[in-house]
Amino acid sequence: EHGYAGFWLRFWAFLIDSALVGIASIAISCVAQERVLPLIVLPDVGLETKQLWSIAVGAFVWVVGFLYFPLFESSSLMGTPGKFLFRLAVTNRY
Repeated sequence: EHGYAGFWLRFWAFLIDSALVGIASIAISCVAQERVLPLIVLPDVGLETKQLWSIAVGAFVWVVGFLYFPLFESSSLMGTPGKFLFRLAVTNRY
C-alpha cells in the first residue's frame, strides 16, 4: 500500500522539473538565436521581422513549458522526471 507523497517530496520534484523546463527553454532560445538570428540581422530585414521572430520563439518556449507537466503525467512514466527521481507517480487510484 502506497500513501500520498508529502509536501517536501513534491516540492523538490517540482524544483527539478522547473529547472529542466528552464534549461530546455534557454537551450531552445539559444539554438533559435544562433541559427536564425544571423539571417534576421541582415540589413534588408526590418525591426518588425525581428520582433515577430522573438514572439514566435517566446510562444514556442511557452508551449513547451505549458505541455511539460500534462504530457509527462499522462505518459507511461506516470509523472514528470522530477517525480520519477523521487519514485512518485500520478495515478487515479485512491
